[in-house]
Amino acid sequence: TAFAKKAAAVANLTNAVSEPLYTEAIARARELDSLPKDDKTKLPLFGLPITVKDSFNVPGVQSTLGTVSRIALPPASKTSPAVALLTRLGAIVIAKTNVPQAIITPESNNNVFGRTLNPANPKEWGSGGSSGGEGVLVSQRASALGLGTDLAGSIRVPAWSNGAYGYKPSLKIVPYLGFEEAG
Repeated sequence: TAFAKKAAAVANLTNAVSEPLYTEAIARARELDSLPKDDKTKLPLFGLPITVKDSFNVPGVQSTLGTVSRIALPPASKTSPAVALLTRLGAIVIAKTNVPQAIITPESNNNVFGRTLNPANPKEWGSGGSSGGEGVLVSQRASALGLGTDLAGSIRVPAWSNGAYGYKPSLKIVPYLGFEEAG
């Protein structure tokens, strides 16, 4: 609940969240809390509140990539493997985060959700891109871990722009199956 409230407050200031999943996250936390103690100890990410870039699929939620033409598409029916892996380990997705249109520019601004602002100076600075929403929420401690993607700085630029740490995993470490692409 604390992370959901913090994410909502940060999103209100910065426009970092594209799809709030707070109600679902709290229900998932209650479900995890009800597990027997032995089952809880088998989940290394038990209760970890995370956010995921808009391009990762979460069932029942659209992945627009900040592109108006994708608004009419149906919500995802399957979970992206990277998201499924984290949730299987006990993580809780609290929100999907804003990206640039078609996730191809170094600034998170699009015609669906608008521009993501830098919390340190929202009137003048941007958040970077393409995982800009992730950079903002992680830097403000509104997400314990942000799942993004990075081919040419899409995690590292927002991390640097927002004073957070971003890690570009080696090739084939994060599964991109079930990941939406512009096209």
